[in-house]
Amino acid sequence: MFNKYKLMFSYMKEIKKHLPQIEQYFIENEIKFPYKLKSIKLDNTYRIYTVLNFPPKTTKNIQTYGQLFLDNETEKFIRELNDQLKKVGLYELVGLSRADRIGENNILIVVEYKYINIGSFFLKLIFSLISIFGLLFLL
Repeated sequence: MFNKYKLMFSYMKEIKKHLPQIEQYFIENEIKFPYKLKSIKLDNTYRIYTVLNFPPKTTKNIQTYGQLFLDNETEKFIRELNDQLKKVGLYELVGLSRADRIGENNILIVVEYKYINIGSFFLKLIFSLISIFGLLFLL
């Protein structure tokens, strides 16, 4: 159990360090992908998220092949992201959280630490500390 927490803190440190490098890879290799990727961001709970923006020229493919085209391109992006995470040694610590379609030509991708929900961990930690300090204050 403590190994998962130890890995979580290692993940938090390493993802902050290597995210600009991963983002730079996708910006430099933009020509390989049919979508535009503005940035890959990290939120407060250390989830990696981005939005794949498909330009209007791909609307014909989306209309012809529908969800299959979007799923295929999403899988390609996730494969490339996993390859980049392998290079920095974080592949085994992350997992796809969700991939949602936003509008007609956009897909939201969220990848996070897969062993523990970091947001709920810190929320529980804060409430525990508040409770302990509250009890100490009352004594």
